[in-house]
Amino acid sequence: MKKLLIIIIIAINSCLFTELGAKTGNSPDSTLTETEYLILKKNQVYIELLGNGLLGSLNYDRILICYDKTYISARAGFLPVNDRYNKRYAQNSILEMKYTHTIANHHFISGIGLLHLPEQWLICQIRIGYRYFINTNKWFLEFSFLPINYIVNDFTYEERYEDSMEGGDPAEKYTFLWPWVGIGIGRTF
Repeated sequence: MKKLLIIIIIAINSCLFTELGAKTGNSPDSTLTETEYLILKKNQVYIELLGNGLLGSLNYDRILICYDKTYISARAGFLPVNDRYNKRYAQNSILEMKYTHTIANHHFISGIGLLHLPEQWLICQIRIGYRYFINTNKWFLEFSFLPINYIVNDFTYEERYEDSMEGGDPAEKYTFLWPWVGIGIGRTF
């Protein structure tokens, strides 16, 4: 987990201190058309059904670096859920870094993120997605596929195996979940 976090931090820092960092700002890039500039507003808010939150989530994206027809953005999301262990509401948290390539109204997305379900799991997720802007307006539809959902830390592992004499199979602590899909609708501003 520490190695993955270090690699992500190094990748982000190397992007920030290269030529990519020089192309940020709210003014239109000379290589972007007026339509593409309208799509590349820095803030995006959307609701996603299924997807990274497993059941659904409310999300906020912020474009950090924009260069030509690609951009890197950070995403934060949450979904309040009923915590079955403590009989209270908890909050699933989503953090994700995304790389997006645009062709007019079509955005092709790849990303890596973490989903934290309180006192249950910490899941690393890989995302492949497609975002379509409706009539070059501020509204968009997003379709995503998560081929890899890897449980990095299972907080319920010890509880589930404490009664077993063998103590459980250590290989079961880190497992892959099934591939997952999501659909979202949102707005940029």
